[in-house]
Amino acid sequence: PPDILVLSWDCSDPENNPLTFDIYLDIVSPPLFKLASSNTTKSYVVNNLGWKTNHYWKVVAKDDQGNTTSGPVWKFTTIGKKPESPTLSSPSNGATNISLPPTLSWNSSSGATSYTLQVAKDDQFTSSSLVYDQNVGNKTTQQVTGLSNSTPYYWRVNAENSNGISGWSAVWNFTTVSLTNNPPNAPTSPSPADGVTDQSTSPTLSWQCSDPDGDPLTYDVYFGTSDPPTATIATDQTATSISRSGLTSNTKYYWKIVAKDNKGASTTGNVWNFTTITAATAPTVTTTSITGITSTTATGGGNVTSQGSASVTARGVCWSTSQNPTTADSKTVDGSGTGSFTSSITGLTASTTYYVRAYAINSAGTSYGSQLSFVTTTGGTAPATPTLSFPTNGAINQSINPTLSWNASSGATSYILQVSNSTSFASPFYNQDVGNVTSKQISGLSVTTQYWWRVIAKNSVGESSPSGAWSFTTASSGGSSCAGTPTVTYAGKTYNTVQIGAQCWLKENLDVGTRINGSQNSGNNSIIEKYCYNDDPNNCDTYGGLYQWDEAMQYVTTERAKGICPTGWHIPTYAELQTLGTTVSNDGNALKAIGQGTGSGAGTNTSGFSALLAGYRYYGGYFYNLGNYAIFWSSTENEASGADALGLSLTNYGSNIYFHYYGKGYGYS
Repeated sequence: PPDILVLSWDCSDPENNPLTFDIYLDIVSPPLFKLASSNTTKSYVVNNLGWKTNHYWKVVAKDDQGNTTSGPVWKFTTIGKKPESPTLSSPSNGATNISLPPTLSWNSSSGATSYTLQVAKDDQFTSSSLVYDQNVGNKTTQQVTGLSNSTPYYWRVNAENSNGISGWSAVWNFTTVSLTNNPPNAPTSPSPADGVTDQSTSPTLSWQCSDPDGDPLTYDVYFGTSDPPTATIATDQTATSISRSGLTSNTKYYWKIVAKDNKGASTTGNVWNFTTITAATAPTVTTTSITGITSTTATGGGNVTSQGSASVTARGVCWSTSQNPTTADSKTVDGSGTGSFTSSITGLTASTTYYVRAYAINSAGTSYGSQLSFVTTTGGTAPATPTLSFPTNGAINQSINPTLSWNASSGATSYILQVSNSTSFASPFYNQDVGNVTSKQISGLSVTTQYWWRVIAKNSVGESSPSGAWSFTTASSGGSSCAGTPTVTYAGKTYNTVQIGAQCWLKENLDVGTRINGSQNSGNNSIIEKYCYNDDPNNCDTYGGLYQWDEAMQYVTTERAKGICPTGWHIPTYAELQTLGTTVSNDGNALKAIGQGTGSGAGTNTSGFSALLAGYRYYGGYFYNLGNYAIFWSSTENEASGADALGLSLTNYGSNIYFHYYGKGYGYS
């Protein structure tokens, strides 16, 4: 792997003056990125280069008289990456009763072009124990023939591409199915119990069953009015219950269960029976009139009559903005009895069409009266349904403290934000009126969890329909706000904080000071001066300001200097930047915001650091590498030269974290 590489060259001076060298290395030609200044040797060690990447480099020789000579641009390409060791999938480790011939599966390994599968009778995979040893091509499943019953086997897989062969996967084992098999035990414990009467016309049939060999069972269910029943209502179901509905009253039904194991054996249970209840007479109900509608209420909302000889256990009216409302919609509960009754409907929305009808319930079921409709009077308009904005629907690797945003809804005076673990929003994790705002940060989410969210707009007239429900999934670790300091307000802007290990960082790049053009240098003039990429203020709004080192440090050279930071904060030291890298296991992608970088350099932001590839200001006033590089100053300077300071850099093409000396005249984040 391209971990460590030594760049070396030859050079001499016609007057034998002592020489030093500036070294440039980049992925563009000519190289712009200075690796080292005034190097005294004719070699330099670089590390953490990207896989299979073209690199361009040159050396500028300098004598002690101020003369320089730039060498030619040279190019080299790092090697490609061999695949990682695969992970096994199925059958699970230690599985038993595996049918012959088994199909073995594993997860694909990034970059692999083929896989070798080994199956053996011991976990050492000696030549005498191997029963299968083949390259199966570029696939992740393989059926293996020629195995024996009642035998334990061990298996493993490696991956291969043009760059090499990975190590072996973990070793898993399974045991093949036995030749002998006992059939399932007969099903028992029927419910309804055998021979019972007065049963519901919508019963749930259930039973119990076991297998002497511990084999998994499935069931065929027979049901009907003949003895024995011949109609199959379920085949190969795994559950030990099944629901029926719409049965005829006062009728005897017969049912039986056939239990089957996974080896072809079956057992037919006894025929059981039950008799349904004698039918009651359904009530009759009439919806007569609707009166007294105002903008928000329908007082005296309809003389609704329940009549007939059948006993009524519940009655009322139900209403909805959709036709033919049912008791699942809004409803009144007006007790039991017979004769006329009046219901008051409240909580309506102005200028809205509603449908209403009476209902009555007894043991035979629910009956509905004819449908009437009415339109509430004008009293303003409820707000339009909001539309969601960010994070996008289906987004992954989100912070556990995300900020959710939506578009403003015409006429809204506040919004209800709901966040739930399910699409039904039955028990929302978050359900609050957040006021008249269009974004809200929430906290307390779990890592690696999918959430759904939606928004309802409100005003004095009523509530809108909920927006469409969007989902997002939190990262495996997204970083939480620092305890007691979730945000910092500084120079008119609010910055979020994020706890990464034992360190507390600002989550956004600083954007403070007065913008100067890239062609100018900062000055020690009591004014904080910043660059905006391409001299465009919008880029400062997005990526923060770019600062020369002296300006960022406010013209001191002390490590941990406050510099241009808010009170109580400081420019990080080189050691603190190294600790940050160690905390995220030197994975630069964990520091980059989602959407920053591509391929193997795509940001996951699992740390919550949210770095943006902001580019930099180069000597001479030019700007380079927006979207390709992010470089962050430390407060640690090069004591030997005084012209450079250490910093941390991230790239768009790889996950490496780089630490280098950089000229203080550059403009970095």
